[in-house]
Formats: sequence, structure tokens, C-alpha cells
Amino acid sequence: MDSISLKPSTDCTGFAPRKFLISTAAFANLLLTATLSLAGPLVTTLAFSGLLFTLICLLSPVGVVVVIALFSHISAVPGIDFDTMRLVKWCLVGSFLVITLLRAVNESRSQSLRFGALEKYFLLFALWGFVCTIVSIHFSSSLESLMRICSLLLIYEIAVFAVRSKRHVYIVLLVLLVAVLTAVIPSFSGLLQGSFHRFRGLQNNANSFAIFLNFTIPVLVAAAFIFRQKYLKAIFGVVALIAVAALILSWSRSAWIALFVQAFVFLILERKKKLLISLTILCLAAMIFVVSSPTLREIAYKTGRIGSGTTRRALLWQAGWEQVKDSPVFGIGFELKAGDVSEFARWGSIQHVMAFGEYSNRYSAHNLYLKMMLALGLPGLLFAVGFFYILLRQQVRYYRQARSPANRVLVSAVLAIIVGAIFTSFFESGVLLGAGTSANYFWLVLGTTTAIFHKKISF
Repeated sequence: MDSISLKPSTDCTGFAPRKFLISTAAFANLLLTATLSLAGPLVTTLAFSGLLFTLICLLSPVGVVVVIALFSHISAVPGIDFDTMRLVKWCLVGSFLVITLLRAVNESRSQSLRFGALEKYFLLFALWGFVCTIVSIHFSSSLESLMRICSLLLIYEIAVFAVRSKRHVYIVLLVLLVAVLTAVIPSFSGLLQGSFHRFRGLQNNANSFAIFLNFTIPVLVAAAFIFRQKYLKAIFGVVALIAVAALILSWSRSAWIALFVQAFVFLILERKKKLLISLTILCLAAMIFVVSSPTLREIAYKTGRIGSGTTRRALLWQAGWEQVKDSPVFGIGFELKAGDVSEFARWGSIQHVMAFGEYSNRYSAHNLYLKMMLALGLPGLLFAVGFFYILLRQQVRYYRQARSPANRVLVSAVLAIIVGAIFTSFFESGVLLGAGTSANYFWLVLGTTTAIFHKKISF
């Protein structure tokens, strides 16, 4: 198909987005000066800094990626309820998405419309999901969840469009560094103040926080190899180690497994034989010590919460699978309640009551594959497996055709994330196709690697 080029008009009567934004910012500055003149220098400086940052992000092609990466992980701030926080985030990110889409139409960089295997698969997923949503138990909430999952493709496409140069790649890596720091600092500060709770960053759920770290730690490690400046290598390496400590203190067992798998995959792809052998020996020695010592076995049993936590998930999985057998073709939709899945949610044994809670409580399958089967029937399992296959095939091709070692190491990190997510998906339902915001980070990084490959960016 021939590409259509829409060059920006030079007519002075036409709409000039950049001049309009600058004039709007100047007007806002005057209003701020008048309004905040009595508020003191600190408030005024912060207000001007925030406005300047917003303006820079709006004018930069990669600005929307910066905003999504900085704010996606924030869902719990003291003094602000969850619904208000989500509304503010969606308004902020939505406005940047609109600006970016207008820029894409206005610039129209004489490129043919790219509609690859991933886009086609997402479209097929959306169509089948809509059919299943029509017959779902909760139509509106199920449709909303489906739309949130499909919006991940939009985030991916925006990243592909926005990342155009080596400088943009560096900006994405630096912003991810800032996002990780802002996420882990609150938990560590709480620990220093004597608050011994599971680390959850600025999120409501410790497991979601751990998934966010699983998606970003490999990228930080890759960035430590990519940047040439020694101080940047040191900064990324130290922050990666801090993030690993935060992930461990989140007490998310599935995230521990994913991190372990990611380390092995990354070392194998990067041919770090000495580190790989050392890690293997260390893991084998630890397993031998744990198995041979009753005391260490008891510590591992309690640390891993093998008792209560595992039993609870087993009950959730059993109830979910029974429901899949009742609705094997179309499923029963997303956003299920405990009573939709198990008749024991209200009247059952104490184990069932502890696992499901109240009848109206939200049901979490704690398994991506089971979640997809519950929502979309048995075809949902094929969709989940198919997504992993397409992503692996795409990144393996990028790995083989990498233009430089720095390009290759970033793809190695993405491959490590995908393989780790395959294992995490057996224990968590909000991984690559989760409706939560942690999944945004994977699709941002995936879009970045795709942009590097298609636009032949080498660094």
C-alpha cells in the first residue's frame, strides 16, 4: 500500500500546535504568577517546575512515554483515594495520548501503515473478547477490563512511534530509572521508620509492585551495559540492586521465581559463562543446605508462606477450573466476584471463607491462563499462549539481527522478561495482559525495542 504523506501546512492561518502550546503555557504562567504571588517561593517554584516539565513533555515526541513511565506505577498516595488517583492518571495520560496522536497525524512521516503479527493478534483477541463480553455475567465491568487490556496495544504503538533516535532510547532508560527510585523509596523510608510490612511502593498491592519490578530490573541491568559513562553504569547498577532488595521484601513468591528465571535467561543470552556457573553453584548449594537442615527447611517454609498462601491459591484455582468446565466456549467474562465462581464464598469451610471472603468480593484467579479461560473460555488459553509465542518469536528475530552489542543486550533483557512472565503467569493474573498499570512498563519497553529494530537505531 502506498503511504500517504500529510506535510504540515506553512499557511499562517493554519493551526500550529507548537505555537499554541507555548502561548498557552505563557498565559498559564501569568495566571500562576498572579495566583501564587502570596503563596511563597517554594510553592511558586514547584508550580513553575511542574508546568515547565509538562510543557517539555508535550513538545517532545517521546513525552507521552515519559509520562506513562513516571506515573503508571502510582496508585496509592496517602490522602488520595484510589478512584481519584486513577481518574487523575487517566486524565493526565489521556491528554498526552491525544497530543501524541495529533502529532502523529500532523507529521505523518511518510510511512506505510505497519500492521504486523502482534497487531493482528491483538485485533483477533479484541473481537473474540467482545463476543464473550456480550454473554458475560457483568457486561459493563467486563467490557471496561477488556478495553484496558486492549489499550496496552496503544501504549506499545505510541512507544514505537515516539522513540526515533538514540537520545530517545536513553531518555526512556533514564525515566525508568527515576520511576523505580520513586517507587522503592517510600517502602524503604517506611522500613527505616519501623514499618515492617510487605513492600508495595506506591501501589495498593505488593504483588503488583513486584510485577512492576520484574518488568524494570532487567532493563536497568541492560542499561548498565549500554551506557558508556562509568557514573551512569554505577547508578543503574546500584538502583538495580536496590530494586532487587525491594522485590525480595515484597514477599511475592512468584516474583522471586521470575527474577531467578530472568537472571538465568539473561546470562545465557549474553554468554556470561562465569557468572552463570557461579549462580548455578550458589543455587545448588543453597538447595542442599535447605534440604539437609531441618531448621533451614522450617525457615524456608515460613518465609515462602508455603502453608496458608499456597492453600488459598489452590482453592481459588480449583473453583476457577470448575467454572471453566461449566462455560468452556465463551467463558463468563472479566471482573468476576467471588460468588460468580464459587458457591462456597458465603457458606463453606473456614478455608473457603478465608480464600474467597465476602460473596461480593473481587475474585482473583492468581493465574493468567486460568483468568483468560474464565473470561474467554478455552480459546482464552490459546490467546495467552499465542501472545507469548508471538512475543518470543519477534524478540528472537531482533536478537539475531541486532546491529550492536548494546542493541542485543536490551533485547536480551526483554526476552528475559518474557520468559520470566511465562512462569509468573502460573501464579499471578495481572502480568503481560493484566488490566493493572504494571503491564504498561512491559509494553513500553517492547515498543522501544521494536522502534530500535524498525528505525535502525544503533547505540
